[in-house]
Amino acid sequence: MNTGFLKRAGAVGVVAVALGLGACSDDKSSTMDILEGDARFTTLVTAINAAGLNDELATGGPFTLFAPTNAAFDALPAGVLDSVLADVDLLTDILLYHVASGTALSTDLSNGQSIPTLLTGTTLSVSITGNTVTINTATVTQADLQSANGVIHVVNGVLVPPSAN
Repeated sequence: MNTGFLKRAGAVGVVAVALGLGACSDDKSSTMDILEGDARFTTLVTAINAAGLNDELATGGPFTLFAPTNAAFDALPAGVLDSVLADVDLLTDILLYHVASGTALSTDLSNGQSIPTLLTGTTLSVSITGNTVTINTATVTQADLQSANGVIHVVNGVLVPPSAN
């Protein structure tokens, strides 16, 4: 039996598997791609585009995004969303308050934890009761949507930084 051939074939197989695994991890969609592909986030995508943050969420990171659904935006008082969309600085502050640097999976969160956001000087508060995780006053309804550049946790409320009240 030709053992040299088997060793070369084995080495080629290991390289092929390694390259294949690498390709799989690179095939994940970006945070922005996931948001754009999910009908629950059309309002959030509109806000991100209006603030000019779409490229950063597509190529930057890694990030942890607490993503409010369309229903979360719909629950805002009448006229608030239109006013915020018209004020790019305020809109940007609110959106940055939904994002933390790094990837924090649900298993990384703990009761009483404070998470620094990308809005300078602000943090989000984590509360865990049983199986319910709350970020400030919004409940996480779906956790750990992993992207190529981070993770998304779906929340049922819009997080408002203290400076925006």
